[in-house]
Amino acid sequence: MKWRNKFKPIDRQPTSNSRPVTPPPPRKRRKGNPITNSLPVSEFEPEPLVDLNETDDNEIIINRICIPRLRPSWTTRKFDICVPARAVKYNLLSSMFNWEMLERIMELPEIEAKNMLQNCVDEHLQNEFAKIIQQLQNEIEAEEDEEE
Repeated sequence: MKWRNKFKPIDRQPTSNSRPVTPPPPRKRRKGNPITNSLPVSEFEPEPLVDLNETDDNEIIINRICIPRLRPSWTTRKFDICVPARAVKYNLLSSMFNWEMLERIMELPEIEAKNMLQNCVDEHLQNEFAKIIQQLQNEIEAEEDEEE
């Protein structure tokens, strides 16, 4: 207990500060550069969004295809193409895209690339619809053979 008397814990307690803590200075607002849109403005206003469940399969709609920057030399590009609603509902366009076609499209200027993509889509959809019609005809013939 001698050490406790020598230690004097009461004397070692901190002294209270009667002055209140000063608040930190307010943060200075940074003046940043305004955000500028580096993408070109499209020539027309896009049509409002369409609910695919409510549209007819043969109705022509505008479908936006976005090709991201998959290669260092590319930039993100968006193309508005006209397709029947059926093509979007049943995902008929996804099998069309390959690296060769993307390379050709991304090398061209914006308007030429859009026209080329629209032509490719039209050809692809004609081929897809021809395949579907052929499959339906084969199924009908198979059903007629079973009935006989």
